[in-house]
Amino acid sequence: NAEIERGNGARDERLGALYVEFLRTRFDGGTPNALGRLARVTRDVGRGSTFGDAFAKRFGAKPADAEKAFVDFMASTQNNPSERLRGTLFAG
Repeated sequence: NAEIERGNGARDERLGALYVEFLRTRFDGGTPNALGRLARVTRDVGRGSTFGDAFAKRFGAKPADAEKAFVDFMASTQNNPSERLRGTLFAG
């Protein structure tokens, strides 16, 4: 795929893990079992739901709203790694 740059797999995996932890710990006060909920989103899509509907059902928000909140959070914690990782499984 032309949109996927070669050699960014590890970076993308880390970013995805941070997004899951953001959903679990921060987005709208945090969502327990975010990874399990994302798995159910995938299952729902496989059963015919749109991604937007499936995400909203499991997280109570539009995916675009969660994405914007994540991008804003990453920008606001760019120079503060302790705050960025606070409460996540990556916290030291």
